[in-house]
Amino acid sequence: MSAAGRGLATRAVHQVCVLAATEYGLTTLWAGTTLDNAGSRAVLGRTGFVPVGETVLDGRPGLRYERHLEPSSRAEHDRGV
Repeated sequence: MSAAGRGLATRAVHQVCVLAATEYGLTTLWAGTTLDNAGSRAVLGRTGFVPVGETVLDGRPGLRYERHLEPSSRAEHDRGV
């Protein structure tokens, strides 16, 4: 059974963001993906990451993303979101 399209990656990235803010006190996360990886770009967009520049990953053109973490992540964590 394929996991594609079931929201698993989106939930996982969201949980990493909450963990980064609540357990590690981080305020910003960065990510990157290649231009030909539409799925990863969509997940990053759905989880609050915004493109901040171009990059090259394994010789392929890509984008760098950034997400600022807010203290509200603590409330999300407490609610189990």
